[in-house]
Amino acid sequence: MDNNLRVSGLDLIGDVPWGTHLCQFYRTRDDMLQLLLPYFKAGLENNEFCMWVTSDPLTVEDAENALRDVVPDFDLKKQNGQVEVVPHTEWYMLGGYFDLDRVFDGWKAKLAGALEKGFEGLRATGNTAWLEENDWVSFTEYEEELERIIGDYQMMAICTYAVDKCSATEVIDVVSNHQFAVIERDGKLEIIQSTERKKAREAIKRTEERYRRLIENIHDAVIVTDADFSITGWNNAAESIYGYSAEEAQGWYVGELLQTTFPNGDTRESTRESLSRDGHLRVEVGQRRKNGTVVPIDAIVIELKDPGGALEGYVSVNRDITARKEAEESMRKLSDELLRANSELDGYARAVSHDLRGPLSAAALANEMLRDELSNPDLEKLRKEVDEATGVVNRNIERCDNLVGDLLTLAEAGQSPVKVSDVNVTEVVQDILTEKCALLQESGCRVLFDDDLGRVRANAIQIYQLFSNLMSNAIRHNDSSEPVVEVRLLGAGESGPLRYLVRDNGSGIPEEYLDDIFRPFFKRGDSSDTGMGLPIAKKVVETYGGEIRVFNDGGACFEFTIFDA
Repeated sequence: MDNNLRVSGLDLIGDVPWGTHLCQFYRTRDDMLQLLLPYFKAGLENNEFCMWVTSDPLTVEDAENALRDVVPDFDLKKQNGQVEVVPHTEWYMLGGYFDLDRVFDGWKAKLAGALEKGFEGLRATGNTAWLEENDWVSFTEYEEELERIIGDYQMMAICTYAVDKCSATEVIDVVSNHQFAVIERDGKLEIIQSTERKKAREAIKRTEERYRRLIENIHDAVIVTDADFSITGWNNAAESIYGYSAEEAQGWYVGELLQTTFPNGDTRESTRESLSRDGHLRVEVGQRRKNGTVVPIDAIVIELKDPGGALEGYVSVNRDITARKEAEESMRKLSDELLRANSELDGYARAVSHDLRGPLSAAALANEMLRDELSNPDLEKLRKEVDEATGVVNRNIERCDNLVGDLLTLAEAGQSPVKVSDVNVTEVVQDILTEKCALLQESGCRVLFDDDLGRVRANAIQIYQLFSNLMSNAIRHNDSSEPVVEVRLLGAGESGPLRYLVRDNGSGIPEEYLDDIFRPFFKRGDSSDTGMGLPIAKKVVETYGGEIRVFNDGGACFEFTIFDA
């Protein structure tokens, strides 16, 4: 049941909100009891204060005896102050006359006392059989005013009228001043309404249904709370976003249920101050789902006030901004990557400019020497000088060609492989050793490797580049008197990556170089290589989803992982 509704006790009416104001046209006392007894029984069972103002044909004693028949513990409830039955002479006609203001003040005082005692509200009835013709106008004004304001209070009322004492005009007056009227026909209670009120209620119902469908079908969570932030409303999207059903969320303090956090420097206190000052608030928060995960939320909170301006509660429209946050994070990473790439590109340009300028300058100098020597009449000397000059030119052209080739290899190493196959890594290492035979003889280096280095689904050329560059680096820079290079397979899971180690037994890499070792064009000391071998190896590893690290442990060590393409 909706917590905003009360049990009326009347099957033909069902559950009703506070502020319900209806009338009954009765012919006999039994007609009246047929309506009022279940009405008061429901109120007493649901912790409401009940007050019955009697008049003919029922006395106070008649009313109390009738209630005892349907409420077994009536006397205890009466003793506890939950129910009062008074004659009209002590309420409407106190002092012998009817005073509209006095009666209103009396109802308000009874309601305040009931709430103070812990009751949910006031359920009342008053019989109008005492009305005389000269009191009709003032009592009609009373009913009009009661109908206008009763919705602002936690009370409901049934006003009973003897149908045989009302003229047709008076019946119309009564019906127009109540939300609906109940009358007995053929032994059954029926509801009647004025045409105007019926149309208004139907229009309200249609409007409420449109808003209900709108709220239930939007993709944002709509959470309604009372003034203390306890949840009273929870739409389908809220259930989808947070994982709690409406029944589970009902009555919870919203901040406790969702464990709200404020990531942007706001606090619970500051947001409440802003909400109280402006009547509305927009804030980004983190809120916890039922499964324990935290969802980022863009929340718009608005105060709900009654017609008199008193705060009734809040409605919060909460949007899941997970996708937006992920996009922002992706953009941030992309921006950082672009800045890094631009920085690297600037470094590449400077390094390439430096490395190309050297050989080109040497070639230019050799060319000048050739031009000068061409005027030398000594042919033998001329031939010797030309040979030397052309040798310089050829060597430097080769250096330029190597540099450009390494740049292209670096670019290709980072590309996703188009042609892949099952690559036998052991065979790759053996091919590299054949190629590096002269270098191995020159350096006196021995290469040790596992009999089975595994297989990887990859591009064979890229795997060759990876191992060739790491092994060449280890051979060239191994300063041991008995240089040894090892290639080991450290691990291979069924669905995980292959993990390798390439190490030498030299003095290792100086600590100050470790952070720069994979930077393109970085060279150690006066090395003559292009500084592209290790960056190419790193690019290949990253192309296959792996990672590579360098450290010293009895020599320089390169440990890396690669996944199947």
